[in-house]
Amino acid sequence: MNLFVYGTLLDPEIFYRITGVQPKAVAGVLADHERRLVREEVFPAIIAQSGATVSGLVYADLSPFVMDLLDRYEGELYRRREVLVRLADHTTVRAETYVIADWAAHLLTQEAWSLEEFRKKDKKRYLESI
Repeated sequence: MNLFVYGTLLDPEIFYRITGVQPKAVAGVLADHERRLVREEVFPAIIAQSGATVSGLVYADLSPFVMDLLDRYEGELYRRREVLVRLADHTTVRAETYVIADWAAHLLTQEAWSLEEFRKKDKKRYLESI
C-alpha cells in the first residue's frame, strides 16, 4: 500500500522509530488540501481546502503490518483516507493519507507547519515522547 505523508512522518528517523522500516520514498503533492498546525501540539494535520496543495512524500508498498503500526501511531485524531497524489514526473498514484477527524477539525490553527522548524525546535523532545 502507498502512503502519502506530510508531517512528522516525513522524517526518516521518526518513520523508522514507529515502523522499523525505511521504505522507498518519492516526492508528491496532494491537491485541494491544506496543512495546519494542531493547537497545542508540534505536529500538523491536513484538511480539505479547495485550491490549496500539500507537499510530502509517498512511501510505496507498505505492508498491512506497517499500516497497522501507523494507524496506532496516528490514533483517534486522524482518519485514513485514499487520495490521488501527483508525483514530480506528473503522474498520479493512489495512496492512503491521514486527515484530521471531523470531530477534531476545530483543533486546527491557522498556522502553517514547517518540517525544518519542527526539526530545529521540537524533534528531540518529540522523539522522547514516542
